[in-house]
Amino acid sequence: MAQNTALAQSLGEIGALKVLIATTVGERDEALAALAAGREALASSHASLAETERFIGLLQATLAERDGALAEMSKRAEELAAALETVQAELSKRDDALSHAEAALSNQSAAAEALQAENAALRSALAACREVGRAALAAMRIDLATGPGHRLDDTRLPGCWRPFRG
Repeated sequence: MAQNTALAQSLGEIGALKVLIATTVGERDEALAALAAGREALASSHASLAETERFIGLLQATLAERDGALAEMSKRAEELAAALETVQAELSKRDDALSHAEAALSNQSAAAEALQAENAALRSALAACREVGRAALAAMRIDLATGPGHRLDDTRLPGCWRPFRG
């Protein structure tokens, strides 16, 4: 009986061990399933990470391309700003030259008007002098023609004597 009891006890222990083994196998299968799911999730995460890294690479390439275009546009904008500054300086110089030319033209116009006024005054004075000269000449002719002792062919003015030449 002692042997039976030991055998029964061994059988009980074997049953408990079988239950323990079954439980352990179940836990192991669950752990293996969880491990497989984890590996699958990890593989999915790696694929997602690879896709994200590829997308980041594309974004970085796009940013680099746009940075290059921006740098080129910035350089072109600086060139245009410099050209604009040069053109504005040239325009300012031309504006100054135009102002000086307009002032000179105004001065020349004033001088021309003054010269024209002076010319008109001189012409008027000349015309008056001619009239006076004509009148004086006419008076002298009349005087010569009507004066006593003068011949019409004598061209000397009255009161002018010829020196005696003996």
